[in-house]
Amino acid sequence: VTVQWKQVPKALKYHLQVSRSPQFTTLVMNDSSQNVVQRSVQLPDGETYYVRVRGLRGVLRGDWSSVRKLESQTVRPAAPELVYPPNDTIIPPTSIAFQWKSAARAQSYRVELASDTGFTTIVRSEQGLQSTGSTLTLDPKREYYWRVRGVNAEGNSAWSDTWRFTTEETTSVIETEAGRIIITPNPATDYITVSLPADAEATSITLTDLRGVEQYSGATTRINTSGLPSGVYVVSITLRGASAPVKCMVSVVR
Repeated sequence: VTVQWKQVPKALKYHLQVSRSPQFTTLVMNDSSQNVVQRSVQLPDGETYYVRVRGLRGVLRGDWSSVRKLESQTVRPAAPELVYPPNDTIIPPTSIAFQWKSAARAQSYRVELASDTGFTTIVRSEQGLQSTGSTLTLDPKREYYWRVRGVNAEGNSAWSDTWRFTTEETTSVIETEAGRIIITPNPATDYITVSLPADAEATSITLTDLRGVEQYSGATTRINTSGLPSGVYVVSITLRGASAPVKCMVSVVR
């Protein structure tokens, strides 16, 4: 805000005071060094202030001007800057700690995630965030776009830049005496692949739903799940020479 006043005859300097009180009991500014008839004043948004000025000439002090009331307007926030996850990266899908820089004048933040650059399909939206971060868990092996805006009493800031990231494919690991059995991906969509330890052979692999209904039975290590509805299934694997099968839960998503 620029405060201006008329020149006082014979004044060499000016004494400017700004206060939140009309009695000027506490001062936001108390500047007696002005030799021009205007002064830029930085004031917080959305508050009421009182201004007065008088002329100075050596030890002589002129009378104070009439007091002017000044109400600073609330200004919309600046757009936040994104920090993490970085643009064009591949990251694990669990406990993603989204972070952005604090935006001037923002009282809270809104973050949006979408599956497209135009944000026509919103995957997640959180608002009223008081900090510059939010932790989310997302689906694996998916591409996401995200952006953030600041919010205050005056309204919303412009959106930040849009950044893109991809979540990694997740796996399940079963520890056996013969070594690790790895099931990829989990969750699955069209298929799951069972990777056996070196020199190990599966004599039986079955896939059942939680009702115990068998959806697959065989020995192949690539199982087609494209015809299965979304849900949780049990993979049971019997290795040659093993006394009992090992089991693992997998999810199918659509």
